[in-house]
Amino acid sequence: MRALVYVDAFAPDDGETTFAILGGSGSALDVPDPTTVLDLAGYPGAPDGDVEAFLKPETVHSSFAQDLSETDRWLIAAGQRPLTLSANTTPSLSSAWKTLPSWTVVGTEDRIIPPDAQRRMAQRAGATTSEVAASHVSMVSKPQASIDAILAAVAATSD
Repeated sequence: MRALVYVDAFAPDDGETTFAILGGSGSALDVPDPTTVLDLAGYPGAPDGDVEAFLKPETVHSSFAQDLSETDRWLIAAGQRPLTLSANTTPSLSSAWKTLPSWTVVGTEDRIIPPDAQRRMAQRAGATTSEVAASHVSMVSKPQASIDAILAAVAATSD
């Protein structure tokens, strides 16, 4: 691996959790009661207290993929893969951006990882940053921004 490309993504530092990054950020997920935006369900073999988290359909429509068609938003809501709660509360072990050049695409309408949080992480990582007027799924709604960042990373790191 020669480079990293973050698209509407977390770039945590060593020991940082995604929930800590979202705390006070204005994220749709930064709420006192997570069951207002997430459906939680146990899963086989889960460690004590861990659950899978699914975005509620309303969260998909209003905050995750609000720039996609209604049909696409319903497909995302129905077909989403869960994230375990522990994935958001377990500290990052090692930050790859400390040793690899990075590019970041910031969705300026992202309500899951707010743009200012993405910009802070990108700046800390020394990433080459571009922005696109899109939701958390800019790679779907405005794919050219992701393609351009990937191609820039390839060009900058090719022998």
